Amino acid sequence: MEVAEPRTVLLSTLIGILFFFFAERFLRWFHHHHEHKGNESRDPSTNLIIFGDTLHNALDGVAIAAAFLVSVPVGIVTTIAVAAHEIPQEIGDFGLLLSKGMRRRSVLLANVFSALATTVAAVITFSLGGDDRLPLGVLLGLISGLLLYIAMSDIIPTIHQSISKQKTFNWQPFMLLIGVIVVWIAVTLAE
Repeated sequence: MEVAEPRTVLLSTLIGILFFFFAERFLRWFHHHHEHKGNESRDPSTNLIIFGDTLHNALDGVAIAAAFLVSVPVGIVTTIAVAAHEIPQEIGDFGLLLSKGMRRRSVLLANVFSALATTVAAVITFSLGGDDRLPLGVLLGLISGLLLYIAMSDIIPTIHQSISKQKTFNWQPFMLLIGVIVVWIAVTLAE
């Protein structure tokens, strides 16, 4: 496998961050900070939420497959990282779609079909193969840009907002450090 130039990967990462910034800005893909109306009628934004979640899941599939194309250990760590962020997000999307007026069964079906995008995208990406047919450095850079953007726009601000002056100990920054250490150990042991 040919190794991508670091400059190409970093440029792709920057492009990924900018792309997802503008996508969120104009399409509201990632943040679901909407006013909650009653359940009496279905909100028209539900289709956009489902579309955004499906696209997000497809990108997760591409990230997982591309990571496995680099190496099995990187693929395993990436899969665990994606699952760790995806499970709470899907639970949040479930509640959000319910609050937008969708019935439970419809929300469940939408989430199942949306989640299938992960598998479909992973199979397609993996079947395309390595660097000879797929620019893995660019692909991993773009996916890294997505994950970095989510961390910078959602996770870190949430950690900063949750600081309580009455608490003597705030566990969230330590959980962030533990997450970094766990990933580092997993990658180190898998090599």
